[in-house]
Amino acid sequence: MELADAVRVAKQYVKDAFSEEKIRELGLEELTFDEGGQIWNVTVGFSRPWDYVSSKDIYSQMAEVAAGTAGRAKNRTYKKVLVSDSNGKVLALQNRD
Repeated sequence: MELADAVRVAKQYVKDAFSEEKIRELGLEELTFDEGGQIWNVTVGFSRPWDYVSSKDIYSQMAEVAAGTAGRAKNRTYKKVLVSDSNGKVLALQNRD
């Protein structure tokens, strides 16, 4: 399995697992290969709808627009996906701090 294949498998798995939560901004964060176990360790990050906090007052909203931070997630979730190199199957989905 090539590196790009491991990333694609991991991202699709996370998309499917969290489909009801309407995740956004799914992206690769880290990637390592465990030679001994022949396992890809793929860390992906994403945001959920409740991660977007909007300011209530107009001055805070204007400051966010001016700073270029309006509409960006305030929090992000990170998950580690373990993918078998031999068959491309996901072995685990774990929280990553």
